[in-house]
Amino acid sequence: MKEQILYSKTKTALLIIAAVALLAAWPIFADTPEMSGGNHIIQRDAFSSGGMIGRAGGAFSAHDIIGQSSPMSYPDSGAGDEYWVTHGYLVPGQYDTLSPQSWIWVDHLYTPDTFIVVHWLGDDPDSLTTGSDSGILFYDVQYSDDWGTSWNDWLVETIDTTGIFGPATMGQEYWFRVRATDGRGNVEPYPTLEDSLAKTTVDYLIKFIATVAPGGDPFGPGNQIGIEHHDTSMTVLAIDSTQDSSYVWCIPSTDIDIHTLSSGSDSLERWFTNDITSYLVGSAFSFSAEYWHQHRVILSLLGTDPLHEAELETFIKFAGDSTGFHSGIYDNWVDNQGDVRFSEFTTGVPHYRTMDVREWTTVTDAIIDTIDYNYLAIVIRNSFAGLDTGKIIVDRDTVDSPYAVYWGAGTPHVIEAVTPQLEVGGQRYVFMAWNLGGTEKQQVVISSPYISEYMAYFSTQYPITVTKSPEDPYGWISWDDDTVWGRSQETFWSFFMGEHKIEVSDSDAYADTIWLFNRWDDYRSQTWRYITAMSPGPSEYTAFYNDTTSDMNLSFTMSDSVWNVDSMHRGETKIMEAEDSIKVVNDGDLPLDWGLWIRDGGIYWAPDSTPARDRYTLRGRFTLESEPPTSYEFQYLNDLIYTRMKWSNHTVLGPEGFDVPPTGWSFIWLKLQAPSSSSYPTFNELIRVGILCRAHMP
Repeated sequence: MKEQILYSKTKTALLIIAAVALLAAWPIFADTPEMSGGNHIIQRDAFSSGGMIGRAGGAFSAHDIIGQSSPMSYPDSGAGDEYWVTHGYLVPGQYDTLSPQSWIWVDHLYTPDTFIVVHWLGDDPDSLTTGSDSGILFYDVQYSDDWGTSWNDWLVETIDTTGIFGPATMGQEYWFRVRATDGRGNVEPYPTLEDSLAKTTVDYLIKFIATVAPGGDPFGPGNQIGIEHHDTSMTVLAIDSTQDSSYVWCIPSTDIDIHTLSSGSDSLERWFTNDITSYLVGSAFSFSAEYWHQHRVILSLLGTDPLHEAELETFIKFAGDSTGFHSGIYDNWVDNQGDVRFSEFTTGVPHYRTMDVREWTTVTDAIIDTIDYNYLAIVIRNSFAGLDTGKIIVDRDTVDSPYAVYWGAGTPHVIEAVTPQLEVGGQRYVFMAWNLGGTEKQQVVISSPYISEYMAYFSTQYPITVTKSPEDPYGWISWDDDTVWGRSQETFWSFFMGEHKIEVSDSDAYADTIWLFNRWDDYRSQTWRYITAMSPGPSEYTAFYNDTTSDMNLSFTMSDSVWNVDSMHRGETKIMEAEDSIKVVNDGDLPLDWGLWIRDGGIYWAPDSTPARDRYTLRGRFTLESEPPTSYEFQYLNDLIYTRMKWSNHTVLGPEGFDVPPTGWSFIWLKLQAPSSSSYPTFNELIRVGILCRAHMP
């Protein structure tokens, strides 16, 4: 015999009664109270015939004689086996009378949607006395939108355990409750305690639109606007981002904030908004923010201070022109495609100036630069008794006075007065001093406090002319410590009331005539005199000379009229031999000076300048020696013979070529040098050298 064990859902009691015999000869009627007490095991024997249980084929078909109304089929496990009937029917007064239990909940305390997902479940507990469980048959679900004051049916007699409520109203708080009914008709009462209810509040849907102001680059995947949803304690409830627009579900009475800077912004470039970025959520609404694409501008305004500020003339920010005065470091943001311009001069006195770039147009990148305002206005001028014209030398350039310039602080410069100048109207101006002192050439350094004006002061001089009469005498004229030679007239300059000594040579020679000093125009008989410039204007003094005739002549002797140097190679030097000597004699009765020049020369001869490596050169010296000088005794430049006349003196053309007394003599020696670098062809050349004498000037 097998046993069937039945468990109640409470799992609290178990009773087994075996071998309860049932009569098979007559049926048991449905209203017979067969079972009573606790749990029971119903045992049936399967008879081959009789009663209400029989066998047909390979399966047993039984009509539950205890009151089960549905036929049951059981698998055939073999004839003669015993089977269990596990369904019974309890008569009235002895079945399930306990109400089922149920509970309900929602997914979110604050629902980010207008459709609310609601869940519920239930249980039908067994009684220890009835031993039966009829199970949950259906549920009833109600909702309230006035904090439980009144309830409305939502789902009636539903067998589902999940439902979607909506569309709900945004910002509205909803309450839900459930009751269960089991298979025996037991109905659970609706709960009234808040702990047994489900509550949720529908969020507000907020729309945010982000735009970029005209002229700015648009947002993109790597450059978006952050959105944050906070509760009242500033705890972040949600984070989102967008490059154009976004919808955000927000809990009522909380805050929604947007970032003032985009995610692609950095320290030199930004997308920034001035619009409101924080809202208290009290309804469903839309809002927008316009972002300005801007670039950082960091400018060091050197030389500025609170008294010398640079003016911001143009600065496009937020599509407006921002101006003002600044000093030190200027740090700001300019619109993309905007303009920046600072003034050329500072405020205050004196105005400082900049030579740097101070204007940027259509800005598309950050500006980090320096504007140096350390350039100071400088004026350099002459002062000629109230006039400021004339010339000035500034940093080696000759410019007109007055000369205005801007020089950087700490830079050195050279200023130089031109003196004398403006020799017009019977007067001229000579430099006296700068306003800062010193000679006519000064080096100045611009520093603070600085001199804004440099003034060169001049004094007036008046001409004093000394003339020899007649004009033939060419000796010398002396003015204080200065002497001029070979002129019959010379003009000197003097300050008003200046005292000077003038003197003329006592005798002059010209051609074959000797001129002897006679007197001054005021009949003074001495060759020298002291004068005082008594009037502010020109003065003239004349020295009168008498003439006498004298003989001026020279002769020379030489072994041959031609110095044949034969052939020469590149860079070769030849000097006259003793037998080639030329002797020059003063045959007159006046002291003479000798002179030399090349009368005829070829194309390969050095011009009248410094000799070159690709030209022939000829040098000459007058000496009293009968032997020629060495090559090193010839002077490189002083002894060079040109195609123009060159007169001897104590350093030029040897020591014995000037002030040769009557009957005096000297030798002339020549040195010829071939070019050291040339490609000349072979040629023959004849060079004629001229010797000329003149009366020696004392």
